[in-house]
Amino acid sequence: MRLIFLDVDGVLNNTQNIKKYRLFLKGDRRLLIDIQPFYYFKKLLKEIEKNNMEVKIVISSSWRLGTILADWKKLFKHYFNNAEIVKGRTRYLYKDRGIEILDLLEIAKEKGDMIDDYIVLDDDIEDIINHISSNKVIKINRRYGLTSRDIEQILKKLK
Repeated sequence: MRLIFLDVDGVLNNTQNIKKYRLFLKGDRRLLIDIQPFYYFKKLLKEIEKNNMEVKIVISSSWRLGTILADWKKLFKHYFNNAEIVKGRTRYLYKDRGIEILDLLEIAKEKGDMIDDYIVLDDDIEDIINHISSNKVIKINRRYGLTSRDIEQILKKLK
């Protein structure tokens, strides 16, 4: 299995557009997204499904705080028609997110999960690259959010 560690802000939304769309997350909480990055993320998920890739999503965004796995599965079921692609979310350890990602990988290993590889999608990688190899990190330009070029790079790394 391969994992995608997913950030939300700067990946599914951008700084270019003022108008944001809202995805229901939990209670009154809404994820703010922009149409184009959302479209490309949907395209990525369709490509993963079409190619029968064994890929799961792990939420590493600060949006994970105050949520449980079921919240994310519900969101992915409703907006992407695929709840099962969500594997989990990183724990909040009051440390760099790179450490939180390594923590999740260690826990998965202890549980017997076979993680073949992983990538990290994020616009803000300063607290990641000190702990995670740069070839596993795809820096998303927050001005645009996820783009077709990013999707090509992601799919190439997942194969």
